[in-house]
This record gives sequence, C-alpha cells and structure tokens, in this order.
Amino acid sequence: MWRTRLKLQPGETTRLIKHRDKGSLGQREVELWEIYDDHGQATGTVEFTEAISLKPPFEKTYALRHQDPAGNLIFADNW
Repeated sequence: MWRTRLKLQPGETTRLIKHRDKGSLGQREVELWEIYDDHGQATGTVEFTEAISLKPPFEKTYALRHQDPAGNLIFADNW
C-alpha cells in the first residue's frame, strides 16, 4: 500500500530491517525499511507507521517518512 506513495527510482528495491509495536496495547506498528539501488548500495530508509485508534470506530492512520542516508527528509506523507 505505502509503496505506491513512495517515489523510488528505477531499479531500487526495499528490504525490511526492523518491525516493532508501540503503545500500551500495541496499537502502533512501526516498520523500518532500507532502500537499495540496482548495485546493492543503500540509498535511503523508509519508516512506515500504522496506528489504530483505541476508541470506536477504531480508525487507522498511516505515516510515511523517506530519508536519504544522511538523514535528510526526501518525502513525508500522512493519510
């Protein structure tokens, strides 16, 4: 789902590095991904967060942050 919002260059791929739950009830899932070019060099990181409301109607919200290897923000989106 989030990959359609991410602006990858041709030949770039993603690899899951870390997954963790946050919140007292695990209502927030955070995934850390690395982006690699077609030569296998890391070109950036992506942090994807899915949060679920603890109150009805239990809506989900999403956050996406794409950074270069130096930590500079390239792209961010919330929906």
